[in-house]
Amino acid sequence: MLFVLLLGAVQGQSRGAEWQRAAWWDGRYPFTWGGDGVAMRDGLAGAGYTILNADQLKTWMNARIADKKLSVVVFCQDVVPDTVCETMSDTCTLRRYLDAGGKIVWYADWPFYYQGHADGTSTTWGSAGASTILGFNASSGPNDSYDVVAFTSAGTTWGLTTTWQSQRPTSPTITSNVTPLATTSAGSAAAWAKHFVPRNKARGFVRIWDTTGTPPVADVISVAESKGVLAADLRPDNVINFKDFAVLADSWLEEIFWP
Repeated sequence: MLFVLLLGAVQGQSRGAEWQRAAWWDGRYPFTWGGDGVAMRDGLAGAGYTILNADQLKTWMNARIADKKLSVVVFCQDVVPDTVCETMSDTCTLRRYLDAGGKIVWYADWPFYYQGHADGTSTTWGSAGASTILGFNASSGPNDSYDVVAFTSAGTTWGLTTTWQSQRPTSPTITSNVTPLATTSAGSAAAWAKHFVPRNKARGFVRIWDTTGTPPVADVISVAESKGVLAADLRPDNVINFKDFAVLADSWLEEIFWP
């Protein structure tokens, strides 16, 4: 029976649904530290990502909320559009997408510090934006350390390879369901993932590159398509196979008694 269950889990890893991969970019909308996002947009388009404008993004998110398909969208601009964050609320379309198992990759300026509009203007939400939509203050600093970040083991597993100088981290006193991916010398999280689906460490809101400019497209794709740390990877090599079964079988029914 144990063999059957494990085999099913292994097959489940390989049977997983195809990623619905998208990137948001809309020239009508404003941007800040990340620049105009054109280079990231073009790099992701070349890798097979569907490029969505702000209106298409809302339609796409609503479709993923309904069908629960495995999906990820990279934000090529660092000001959230008002089509998916209609109001500063945890019931906005973007948050409902995260709650439904969606995944977002965000880089450059603070998440949800501004809400963008199609006329090129923006509304300043400040730290309340992330506090309301994500459930914690994602812009708590301390800012402008310019420390070269160090990747956590999770960050390496997620595929981060190129370091940067941190400017907009969040406090080391992070809320629950957050996985730090890169830290400063003071322990602040310069990259992190906030999870919204219980027991799933691959989905959710992923924040990287907390500085100006554009991260390497390859790193963004690695993070976007990472499955995170696999719970059944008992021989941590990022693959679940019969070697993991051997580890489990070798210690089957063993117990630690205390005292």
